[in-house]
Formats: sequence, structure tokens, C-alpha cells
Amino acid sequence: ESYIDVFHKLYSMNKEFAKSYIKLIWLDTIVYNVDRHNQNYGLLRNRYTGEYVSLAPNFDNNLALISRNETLNLDVKKDGFMNYFVKFVKNNSKAKDIYINLDLPLINKETIERCYSELNTTKNIQLITKYIVGRYNYLINIKNKL
Repeated sequence: ESYIDVFHKLYSMNKEFAKSYIKLIWLDTIVYNVDRHNQNYGLLRNRYTGEYVSLAPNFDNNLALISRNETLNLDVKKDGFMNYFVKFVKNNSKAKDIYINLDLPLINKETIERCYSELNTTKNIQLITKYIVGRYNYLINIKNKL
């Protein structure tokens, strides 16, 4: 269930699958979804040929952010989950190349507030925004330095 093993298997099947996987774990890292095990992603197949066609859409994110009322650690440099992703893309040349060239979505305060306005929740939007934007900016800075 390591990023490296999954990435290499997907890359050997199709580089686009590996690219989609990096996007998936990148988002997991931003929202602290620590539950991306081998049963929480999948591949779609052509129903007539059986050929693998893509990574399945993102699913099972119920452990992200403060779902278990945990305190959000705003110090990304001391976050082991963040460091796991950063180490993966820095130390794997194929993953690094894909990550550098990814067209990533913009995540900012306005994006989060727009999404938050559609939810029925009492969670602390200021803390969540600071947490997500901080993690996003950190990963974008890492990407720009690679």
C-alpha cells in the first residue's frame, strides 16, 4: 500500500493512470485524507473488452480534515503525512516529472468559502481555510522548486 508500489504498478499499466494517482494522493495530502488504502481507489474497465481505461473517480474521503474532531496541525513541515508525499515525489524521478508538469487546480480562500456555503455544517471555516490553503501553498512551492 505504499505510494511507490502503487505508482509503479499504475505507471507500468499506463502513464495516465499514474498521473491520476498522483493527483488523487496530492488532494489527499491537502485535506489530510489518511485513509487511501488499496481498497479506496480503483480502475475502470471497458465493459466489452475488459481493457483498463482510467483510474476511477475519487471516492471515500470520509476521514479527511476534521472528520474525527482532531486538531488540525497548521505546521506543514512537521506533518508526517505531508512529508510522506513530498518525499515520494522528490525521490521518484518518474513521479517527480509527472508532478512538476501537473496542471493543478487553484485552491484559495474564495474556492473554499464557495464550497463551504453549500454545506450544512458548523465546522470552523476560518481554521479549515487556513489549513487547506497552507497545505496547498506548501505543495505548490515544493512543485515549483523541483
